[in-house]
Amino acid sequence: MAKRLTLFIICLLVMTASLWVAGCELLGGEDTEESNLNNQDYQSFDTSTPEETVKGFLHVLPSGDLYEWDKYLVPKGSSSGASGVAKEFAKEFVGVQTADISIEISNIMLEELWSTGSEVAIRTTYILHKKVNDKKTSLPHDYTFLLEKFGEDWLITDCSDVPLAPPDTPAPTPSPTPEFVVPGTPVSTGTITPVEAGEILLYDDFSSRSNVWPIYSGKYGIAYYNNGTLRVKHRGILQSPEICVARQSFDNFVLRLDTALVEGNEDSWIIVAFRTDYWGNGYRFMISADGRYAIDAYNKKSGSNFLQEPVFSEHINAGYDALNQLRIECVDDAIRFSVNEHLLNAMRDSTFVSGAIALGVSTTPETGGAEAMFDNLMVNAPLGEVTP
Repeated sequence: MAKRLTLFIICLLVMTASLWVAGCELLGGEDTEESNLNNQDYQSFDTSTPEETVKGFLHVLPSGDLYEWDKYLVPKGSSSGASGVAKEFAKEFVGVQTADISIEISNIMLEELWSTGSEVAIRTTYILHKKVNDKKTSLPHDYTFLLEKFGEDWLITDCSDVPLAPPDTPAPTPSPTPEFVVPGTPVSTGTITPVEAGEILLYDDFSSRSNVWPIYSGKYGIAYYNNGTLRVKHRGILQSPEICVARQSFDNFVLRLDTALVEGNEDSWIIVAFRTDYWGNGYRFMISADGRYAIDAYNKKSGSNFLQEPVFSEHINAGYDALNQLRIECVDDAIRFSVNEHLLNAMRDSTFVSGAIALGVSTTPETGGAEAMFDNLMVNAPLGEVTP
């Protein structure tokens, strides 16, 4: 009897163990399949449209994983190599994610600027959230990506020098020599017909934050609101100007604003750029604290092309915190520049025909930083024509 009982217990134990192993294999197999599916979902990416490529690239940016980035960039062996794209973002994202630092991207918005069928330019805005030791900052960013079609895939080729129009767009024919009014010479209203301001296209007294101006704080400069004004500060590290580019473009317009240099030196300039892009290519109307003004048709590749070299004007209120009202009138290739209701200059030039307005300040690194104030900005559609 005892032997039978012992044998029964042994058989029972063997059956229980067999059932347990079979159950584990079944459960383990299901877990493995689900895990593989999840991995496939995580690793999958879509480059079938330009929009999906840009969204996917921004999704993997915070990881700092160059291997993941490369999936959305053109192959390294291609003639259109996009190594510059990775370099553009590497400093901010590669190796940054740690136990004390985390980075996230949200509020992604895409806008197609142009398309040729094989190339597409997409402007992208997003908010970058960075958390360092429980301190969180959220700053808006914007980039314009150039994408090219490779087979069935759209891949990113550039993000630093993307044209605002398709490459085959005929360039405007510039006038051989800009026509100038002699600087500093009083001009009667009969010589140049001023442009009347029509419909208001943009008005901002900077009493509250709007989505027109990107507010940011970076290593080289900062743009922020202060007591009902917009401030742009140059930290005096780089030679290049610090400009805050509006998220709105114009071709023909009448612009008026109040401005003052609140910090700087004799080498510091207030900048009102127009028909410009996000890299500063465009016209620049500049005044200094010592009473000079200059007009520049700036190109990132070739540098400054002064249509008016720096020259003094008695109509500019000199000094720090001295308020000046600037006015710019643009109709096609005719442009007028005024300060405090006095005409400074008028010319014809067609280097740039359309673009954004930007507010900024420049200085030399050796002399420290500079800061400019802007207020009561109004942009109107023109009613008349500029006639230099």
